[in-house]
Amino acid sequence: MKSFELPTRKANARSVILLNVPGSLPSNFSRTWSGAGRQGPSELHPDSRSILGSDDLDRVCWVCLESDLVEEPNGNWCRPCRCRGALKWVHHSCLQRWIDEQQSTRGQSSPVSCRACGAQYEIIYPPTSLFYLILETMDSRTRVLSYYLAGGLVIGSFYWSAVTYGAVTVMQVLGHQKGLQQMERMDPLILLLTLPVIPIGLLVAKAVPWENCLRSLWRQYISRLGFVRWLTCKAWPRWPMREGAVEPGPEGYEFPRLLCSALALPTIASMTGRLVFPRVRSDTHRLLLGGLTYLGIKGLLSVSYQEMRYMRTCHRMVKNYEGE
Repeated sequence: MKSFELPTRKANARSVILLNVPGSLPSNFSRTWSGAGRQGPSELHPDSRSILGSDDLDRVCWVCLESDLVEEPNGNWCRPCRCRGALKWVHHSCLQRWIDEQQSTRGQSSPVSCRACGAQYEIIYPPTSLFYLILETMDSRTRVLSYYLAGGLVIGSFYWSAVTYGAVTVMQVLGHQKGLQQMERMDPLILLLTLPVIPIGLLVAKAVPWENCLRSLWRQYISRLGFVRWLTCKAWPRWPMREGAVEPGPEGYEFPRLLCSALALPTIASMTGRLVFPRVRSDTHRLLLGGLTYLGIKGLLSVSYQEMRYMRTCHRMVKNYEGE
C-alpha cells in the first residue's frame, strides 16, 4: 500500500488528500493531475515549454512568491537564467516589472543580470523603424555632448573665478593704483595664465603641514613656560596619565576649512597689517608683516588646542558600570 497526493479544488485553492492505493502509480500520473483546472500549456512562456520537466510542476515565482497551487492571472512562466530550485521560475509579467524597476535609473539600454547567479538576461525588443533609430541616435549624441558642455561650463567658471581672485589679490598686495598699472603693462595672455596661479599657490601652501614643526617646538620648549603650563595644565585631573595615546584626528571634513582659510589669507593679512603696523608705508611690506603675524598667532593657538586635546586623551578613563 502506497500513499500519494490527490489535489481537489476548493475556492481558488488546491487542497491535498492522502489516499492509500495498492500497487504502484503510473509514471505520467503527476502530469495528468497537475494540469487540471489550469488554462493548459498556453500559460507557459514559449521558451519554457521545452524545458519543463516533471520536477518543475510546482513552480514558485521568486518575485510575487506565488506557485501553481494558487491560480492567479500573472501571465506566462519564464526561466531567464541558470538558477535552480526556488529561484528557477518567475512569472513573465513579474519579471518584466522587475526589469522596469532596474532600468528606471540606469536607462533602457543598460543590461540586467540575475542577482543570484549573475547571468545576464537576454532581452529581445521588437524591430524598430528608421525614424526611431534616428531619434535614438540624436538623443544619445545630445546626452554625451551635454556632459562635455557642462564640464566646460564648470571649468570655465572656476577659471574666471580664479582670474578675478588673482586680480583682486594683486591689488591688495601692491595697492589699488599700482596693481592696476602693473596689470595694464603686462601682456594679456601672460596675465590670463598667471592670475589663476595665485589661488592655486595659496591652496598648496596651506596644505603644507608646517604646524608639525611648531608642535615639536611646543612640546620641547614652549610648553615649559610658566604661563603656558598655567593655561593648559590647570584643569588636568590627579589620576595617572596614560602613555602612548593616539593623536586625536579632526572632528570633521577639513577641506572646506582649508579652502576658506587659504583664499581669505590675503584679505586677513591686509587687515592685520593695517591694524598692527599702521606706520609702514609700503602696502606690500605691511601685508607681508600682517600675514606673518596672523599665521604665527593662528599657528600657536592651533597647536595649543591640539596639545590640549591630546592631553585630554591621555588623561581619559572609563568609568565602571553602576547599573544592575
